[in-house]
Amino acid sequence: YQGIEFFSALRRLGKEAYMFNYNGEKHGLRQRENQKHWTVHQDEFFDHFLLGKPKPEWMEKGVPFLERGTRDVTPLYKPAEEKTGEEAKK
Repeated sequence: YQGIEFFSALRRLGKEAYMFNYNGEKHGLRQRENQKHWTVHQDEFFDHFLLGKPKPEWMEKGVPFLERGTRDVTPLYKPAEEKTGEEAKK
């Protein structure tokens, strides 16, 4: 529960914070789909804060409870070994 406490404390302090909760997962992600989901969202987070790209929709609006886990990140996910040339430098 420390993650929830940390997230809540940041929000109380008025800080921008995001929390991901994957049902059935403990501290580390073991399910492949959850790993892909996390990777894509982490990339989008850093793209926004480090590269100045626009915020993705999940950062602007959040994700409604009933829509959790329904985003298909497959088209956005490409393992590092498949990236080539300019794409690998991004």
